[in-house]
Parts: sequence; C-alpha cells; structure tokens
Amino acid sequence: MLSDECGAALTPHQLESLVGAEEVQQGLQLSEFFLEKRAGMGSFATVWRARYEGRRVALKQPHAKCSESDLVRFVREVQTLRSLDHPNIVRFVGAVWEPSLVLVLEWMAGGSVHQCLFTPYRYPHPYPYPEP
Repeated sequence: MLSDECGAALTPHQLESLVGAEEVQQGLQLSEFFLEKRAGMGSFATVWRARYEGRRVALKQPHAKCSESDLVRFVREVQTLRSLDHPNIVRFVGAVWEPSLVLVLEWMAGGSVHQCLFTPYRYPHPYPYPEP
C-alpha cells in the first residue's frame, strides 16, 4: 500500500538542497490520491494506478530500501520529466516530496514499456516487426 511508511525519503535538508524549500512546500500530498491498484513493481520502485482530480494517474514510489544515491537519481528523474513536453513522452503531473518521494505521471493504459518492447505483436506500431 502506498504510504509514508513504504516509500523512501530524504531528510528535509537533503530535499531543500536538491529542489529548494519552495518546491518542497508546493509538492502534492499523498492524501490527494485515491489508489485503485498496484500496476507493477520493479527492483527500484512500485507503480500504482490512482485517481487525482478526477483523472487517472500513475504514482511511482521508490522502495524504502533505496540508497541515498538512488533517491538523488529519482529526484533528477522528477526534474527531467517536469521539463519535458512532447506528445510521445508521458506527461508530468507533479511530485510528492514529503513524507516520502512519489512521482506523479499521466496514466498510460496498455502495460509497461517493457511489455510493449518485448511483446511486439500485442501492440500496434507504426512500423512492422520482422517475423520471428
């Protein structure tokens, strides 16, 4: 279950030095989301499908066992996704900074990128795949 006990966190000082105090204060709150289901889990994070302001979103929460360097990379991922705006890139919705880190993205139905890449005949693509 998505909660402040399950996710990884940086100290307030670490967060402020990485993203700034104002960004931390403007972050979203875990209580703003209605969890629908766990969508997937990897070695680094769990992804949840949730509702936020009437729309489906994906919540990516790093595991509590993540190292500090993993969390710094996660913060950089948040910052990078925030700066991107392209129709072929999933849209950034926001981030929860405290009490644990959570990246909020638009929900993309149809499975993971891994499933899309390694199950070529399951998804329509603009180019044909070679026969196996």
